[in-house]
Amino acid sequence: MIDDKEAEGRRIGERVRLHREMLGLESRDVARSVGMTPEDWAAAERTGGFTAIQLRAAARIFDIPPRALFDVDGSDARLEDGHAAMSAMRRIDDPRLRAVGRRMLDLLADVR
Repeated sequence: MIDDKEAEGRRIGERVRLHREMLGLESRDVARSVGMTPEDWAAAERTGGFTAIQLRAAARIFDIPPRALFDVDGSDARLEDGHAAMSAMRRIDDPRLRAVGRRMLDLLADVR
């Protein structure tokens, strides 16, 4: 049972980190915004050791519903796709090409 709780905590911490990274936010800035030290934030991202109030504040900063930080249905395709897109963008060395990629993603996101 304890292993399950620890594993779930790590998954929550991972989802928080992925959302933060997808938005290009620095951990120290988010930490300060939710009233944590950067060191405590880093530890919480590793372990999921956030309080409910901290998770709600982080969700507000990320502009997502708090439930998005929990793995409710076993997968979140948009989160996984966002992480893949972020990884691909990081491999583009040319800043002009990165700008084109960002613009393309923005345009695609607006397609309904």
